[in-house]
Amino acid sequence: MRTHILFTKNIIRLVKEAATSAGAKEHGILLRIVKDQKRAARQRKRSLKKGMHIPQIMIASITGKCSMNCLGCFHKAHARTLNELSDGDWLRIFRSASELGISVFIIAGGEPFGRPEILTGLSAFSDVLIAVYTNLMTLDTVMLDLFSKSRNLIPVISLEGGENATDSRRGKGAFASIMNNMLLMRDAGIFFGTSITAWSENLEEITAGPFIGELIASGSSFFSFVEYVPADPAAPYSVLTRDDLEALEERMKALRRECRKPFFLFPGNEEQYGGCLAAGRGFFHVAPDGAVEPCPFAPVSDSALPKTGMIEALNSPLFKKIRNKPLTLTEKNGGCSLRSERNLPADDRL
Repeated sequence: MRTHILFTKNIIRLVKEAATSAGAKEHGILLRIVKDQKRAARQRKRSLKKGMHIPQIMIASITGKCSMNCLGCFHKAHARTLNELSDGDWLRIFRSASELGISVFIIAGGEPFGRPEILTGLSAFSDVLIAVYTNLMTLDTVMLDLFSKSRNLIPVISLEGGENATDSRRGKGAFASIMNNMLLMRDAGIFFGTSITAWSENLEEITAGPFIGELIASGSSFFSFVEYVPADPAAPYSVLTRDDLEALEERMKALRRECRKPFFLFPGNEEQYGGCLAAGRGFFHVAPDGAVEPCPFAPVSDSALPKTGMIEALNSPLFKKIRNKPLTLTEKNGGCSLRSERNLPADDRL
């Protein structure tokens, strides 16, 4: 119960912080989202008293297809032949999740812009906070119009850092294209944020005033740092160490004061929540084919939507096993604790 309350409070705090830096129209919309988050939290609390565990967040990778071929892409390294769910299946899944009190949808891929009909359908879920993570390379007038009209859909632009870091992973010219498209969204009055992959070697650059200032000038209203998880051990980047994470958290505090914008880290310090938040303690992941997974970085599953009902999937044997050992899954040395399980003796694995 304490984990639910604390996690919900932190989500609401971030939305309130975003509201303070938003324009007049977005300010009102974000305050309404705060009200909706509180309502959903009360619904989840009632369900928990009945023995039904409902998480706050569903991460949905609505497609495995992407317009880019980024170096070290985790999704492509673990890609399997997928029969992607239909638009109708996805929208029924979102409806079921919303009715249960799941109040934040994180839309990922692949590249979500490749499934515009799903994004259009999601615009009807006005009581849910919907963050659409995109590389922004395929922004067009259709997407600009959708985000301009559907203020519950909030684009989050993914970057690897500045021009050198982004182009080294995504290809020459990628950073310039992304920044140009951010200006188009800014000029269209769209409220959006940025998501920046954080690894040891780029930590200083991505938390520096000039880089953050450039993103703010380009229209970014909030910032998410995402801990780098390597697709393979030979990747030329280093995961954040505990010292790195402590330094990043301190720098984020300073940036909040300096920029008066929200800054947060995913997955962040899970120790404050009593361990790993995957498998529905705080969030879970649905793959393009409907496989229900603990986390995007733990591609294992024992159930699939829509064949399996949402409640049944959230209470699958795999999810229950993970939720029963969250403290064991508190990562001490950076990286993903669930993925690190692959190095344990067989008897000690999940």
